[in-house]
Amino acid sequence: MHEEQKKTGPVMELDSMGLEARRGRGRGRGRGRGNPILVSSSSLTSNEAASVGGDSMFSVSQQLSSMKVSGSSGASSASGFSEGSGMSGVSAAKAEIIKPLKPLPFGTLGKRIKLRTNYFKLALKSNPTVHRYEVEISRLGSNFRINRDNMRMIFWQAVEENRNFFGNTYALVYDDSRCFFTTEQLELHNGEINLSVTVGQRPIQLVVRIRYTASFTLDISGRNFLPNGVLQFLDGLLTQNVRNMLCAIFLRFFKAESCSREPPTFYPYGQCIYLIATDAARDRRFKQTIGPGLEAWNGLYGAVKIGSSNKLLYNCDVTTALFARQRFNLINIYVEILHARRPNDRFLREMNDENLARNLSIDGWNRQQLMAASKRLILAYIVQVFRESLQLCVTYGDDRATARHYRFVAVGKPATTVRFDYVSTDEVTNREVRVVMTVEEYFRRIKGINLFYPNLPVIHVGSSARKIHIPMELLATSVTPQKIRRNLSEFERSQLVRFSCYSPRERVERTRELMDRQNIEESDFLRQYGITIDLEFLKVNGRVLKPPDIATEREDHDRYKVVSVVDGSWKLEKFTECHRAMVFCVVSVDGCFQRKENVSLTAVSYRAPDFKSDAFRAYASV
Repeated sequence: MHEEQKKTGPVMELDSMGLEARRGRGRGRGRGRGNPILVSSSSLTSNEAASVGGDSMFSVSQQLSSMKVSGSSGASSASGFSEGSGMSGVSAAKAEIIKPLKPLPFGTLGKRIKLRTNYFKLALKSNPTVHRYEVEISRLGSNFRINRDNMRMIFWQAVEENRNFFGNTYALVYDDSRCFFTTEQLELHNGEINLSVTVGQRPIQLVVRIRYTASFTLDISGRNFLPNGVLQFLDGLLTQNVRNMLCAIFLRFFKAESCSREPPTFYPYGQCIYLIATDAARDRRFKQTIGPGLEAWNGLYGAVKIGSSNKLLYNCDVTTALFARQRFNLINIYVEILHARRPNDRFLREMNDENLARNLSIDGWNRQQLMAASKRLILAYIVQVFRESLQLCVTYGDDRATARHYRFVAVGKPATTVRFDYVSTDEVTNREVRVVMTVEEYFRRIKGINLFYPNLPVIHVGSSARKIHIPMELLATSVTPQKIRRNLSEFERSQLVRFSCYSPRERVERTRELMDRQNIEESDFLRQYGITIDLEFLKVNGRVLKPPDIATEREDHDRYKVVSVVDGSWKLEKFTECHRAMVFCVVSVDGCFQRKENVSLTAVSYRAPDFKSDAFRAYASV
């Protein structure tokens, strides 16, 4: 018996579909390689009822269920399997090779319909050779951490300054991180090259190191799967007209002289691209205010898949994410934080009247609330160059000044009380002169700006070591898209869910419009690699089955009430007796945030009335 088993070779294990056995020590993910499984012919004629997959699958499942696993050694021993052997009871003479089972025929019940899916067909006209290169960006003499937005900007600036080296721009596919693909093999010395790039308003010398890693041929004929590297390339290729900063569809506000250009249309983040919606009528439905200084943006999530007929498909769907509002003044954020639901008339009158605005201030408790709310908003966005922070910019000065970004640190005291040493140079003696002045005096005397709200707190920006105090009314959020990745409050989460829930028809319309805005059909990158996309939604056959009836238990527990389902819905009736609320509470917060007033909450408890009484009906009608 054992001699016969040893002839069958090493232990084989079933792949994820259970149709084929593989050699080796795979982890159940179908990555092994080996020979087909050998099963005795007697198992094919079993009289037992077959499970899903046929008779052979039933025999295999029976043997698997009889296995005994040892906890100490991890080896299995049973009548079905023995140590170092194949299946027991299987002789080499009677063994047969089982071919993969054909799929079962489609059902015949229900009405036939056509279903529209969020898949699009991709056609590959040629089989180009693609070369993969690694990218590493570093700073000489110091550690340098950088996020994907800046990596994208630095890489494409290096491409722009070295066009002869990189060749055709439309052949470059960059993943905004550590690798890029191209059809042209670059001329590298010893397999790598270092390029020097100077970026930023304050020049920073960076080194872009490029190293060759591998090549592959883009060919999917007769294949039902693709390696992760090829899928990564295809995912980046389909959105490269958005990610490539040298294209007209994406223009980055990094240099001061670029501020007069047309703003970008999409913002790429991972496998998603988000529409940067403006205040135009056609863009308003793609964004929604969620909280103080927060907006929800619509975008597209895309991934390349291999269909059942070994065809390339592009899966695309609408996605929603939270962003900081662009170029939004901090005064407006202050109003939304302290008066999120409904600013009272007195507060609005003081905000808009110049004489009353100069006396507008907040007490210590409200300053703490503002600080806590600002931290929840501002310390959420990740800027890996320095630390967690939201990028701010000033609203005064020339284009170069407004293009500079500052990092939020803290909320300070009013501009009329914060003092610092102002250092100037005497024109006669050419010596340094130190003058102690307030922030309000500095902007009035040096900058020529009369603050509209001098008693509102200043914002501490920059770093903890170097204190830079700027009045709140002179700061705004950056025009650069900033994705928020913090935990949302219950109210913000409910607003986000409400905005991101669409009917199937509306989801199709949004997907269609966003793909038209992306202009993917005319992408020069797809044309370079010989790929075309059909923007018609892929249609598949389906059937509408009769829904089952719903049976609910009645009060007598003897009979069941059957409820008919029509178009996926049914009439709601009294199925369960709910408990009646006996006590409820009313909380009044009206006017609690008025100037120089503390929060006063009035809570009154009432006993729930009899909802069926005439007195309650009269009260409800009033």
